[in-house]
Amino acid sequence: MKNRCHYKLKMKTNKKIEKRQKLEKDPDENEKTEKDLEDIIDVDIDVFHPVPEDIHDIAGLLKRFIDVHPFHRMDMADLLIAQGKEGLGIGSVVSTNEGEDVVGIISCIDLDFHRKHNGVADCLDFFSQLISKYKSGASDKLDLQTSSSSQSTNESTWKDIIKQGCRTGLFLYERLVNIPQELTPHLYRSLISEIARSTSEKNKKSPSYLEKPQMRLDTILVCSRIGRLITDMPEFGDSEDEEGDPRAGKGKSRKEKDGKKKRKKIRKAKNDFNEETSIFFHPEDEIFLKYKIDSFIFPIEDDPFLKAGEGVELRGLLYAISFDNFKKAADELFDFFSVDRAELPKKPDE
Repeated sequence: MKNRCHYKLKMKTNKKIEKRQKLEKDPDENEKTEKDLEDIIDVDIDVFHPVPEDIHDIAGLLKRFIDVHPFHRMDMADLLIAQGKEGLGIGSVVSTNEGEDVVGIISCIDLDFHRKHNGVADCLDFFSQLISKYKSGASDKLDLQTSSSSQSTNESTWKDIIKQGCRTGLFLYERLVNIPQELTPHLYRSLISEIARSTSEKNKKSPSYLEKPQMRLDTILVCSRIGRLITDMPEFGDSEDEEGDPRAGKGKSRKEKDGKKKRKKIRKAKNDFNEETSIFFHPEDEIFLKYKIDSFIFPIEDDPFLKAGEGVELRGLLYAISFDNFKKAADELFDFFSVDRAELPKKPDE
């Protein structure tokens, strides 16, 4: 077993992945759905600071973080591990199987301090391209419509958020979808506490990667994902030719023709994203967006749901929030997930 320290707890979690719980169910399937939701198992969840042995698991979790844009994932994973070095830094991994299987990573990276790092530079390049393309004025139609009272910011404001000298932290919480949601508020509270500790003048044992014990943040940048149920997708029925062969016919098959119709309808409805029609793949985004400085959505090239024909369209979601409001929203997660605010039990040192 890896040498670690942090939290250990036992929780109940649904076997069914979160995405399927969120999809609309056919009324005739209600009985089966209720049975699925009641199907729970006991799971041991460990939350540790990352160690070098986690590098491949963390890199795997980052696979779709910036879509198909070139990304030095191993370098980024190495940086995330360095930030948690010796338990004095920032960030945690969520694991099962007594720490052997990493199923989640939560951390925050100082964008300005690490902007020359390969993985961070890749992210900054990706964000810069998105801002230039979707916040230049003509593309504001891709803004996510939420109940937030904040007004859409312009391209220059977004560029200020990631420019050299910015005091912005890049937040990451990449995880498998079946991680218990009850853990989420505690992970956020732990991360915020670690960031606060790194800014404390009393922190005399700061890791060498920081060079100094300050991590001054004014803004948090979050790159997440959001989905939309495709309700206008045509239903495909089998068509028979004169010989009774399903989906056969002269020239192009009915399936091929319907396929064209399907793609056309999906393109037509792509910008119809709002709080009512959207699926938050990270449910806590719904709370953070209430306090956003600004947000916008962007197309995803590597959309596994659309490729599988599962009736869900995936988009990227980029939003900025002040660090003070990030802390406020994180505190609201306990009520949002109906979780006790009591501290998690600490795992004894080994």
